[in-house]
Amino acid sequence: MSARTSKWFLVALSGLALIASCQTTKSDRLEAALQIGVEKGYPGASAAIEQAGGRPIFAAAGYGDLEHGIASRTHDCFTSEASPKRSAPS
Repeated sequence: MSARTSKWFLVALSGLALIASCQTTKSDRLEAALQIGVEKGYPGASAAIEQAGGRPIFAAAGYGDLEHGIASRTHDCFTSEASPKRSAPS
């Protein structure tokens, strides 16, 4: 994926995340934004939005571990090499 496409995706994701942050009980919009990235070629993505005075929103899409076919989880952290850094669930 080109650097230009990556930058476009991050800008689009930021905009969609902002829209999703207005909905305190819905993570489906954020998940849809992440799914766009998966459809563009990212193997997986996870995100969290903390809202002032509200509950955080969590979402994940795609794969957290392509080699083993494990779906992305909301607490997965991805590096630029697209290999997740798994953290223990809290």
